Amino acid sequence: MSNVSRVEVNFPVPVSLPLGWERALDALVGMVCEQYQRENPTMVMWPAGIGSKITSMGIAAGDEHIDFDDSTLAIDCAAREDYYGDNPSNPDREKLRHQSHIERAVSKGKAVETLIRATGVWIDAEVKPLPFKFDWDQFDYRIPARAEK
Repeated sequence: MSNVSRVEVNFPVPVSLPLGWERALDALVGMVCEQYQRENPTMVMWPAGIGSKITSMGIAAGDEHIDFDDSTLAIDCAAREDYYGDNPSNPDREKLRHQSHIERAVSKGKAVETLIRATGVWIDAEVKPLPFKFDWDQFDYRIPARAEK
């Protein structure tokens, strides 16, 4: 089957789930997510939550009441663009991983070894966010074999 967005299993009477069943089901859903990633290398998908099905959620300001159907086990998956190189099938994975390490280091305002190795330049001062948009396509993101100080 293709283009499936929901899988439902209905038991005719209430049942008890055997020990390990949720973990096995989570693994099966994970396999579907991995297949999706292989077919869509610029995206990531993962099982994001497992538990009782949410039947209603308060949407008014200050209304935090959520209703659950405890007779229904639900697994929700999430998907997003692969910004950080998390998808092993992404052809730009190495570049995205190094780019995200540098961006995280710069956003924290710290001089970190990851930034030093990625750029090949030793920095002794605090790293400040760049005041301009960096052109990552012109950046050599390969890690040097050994950075010298």
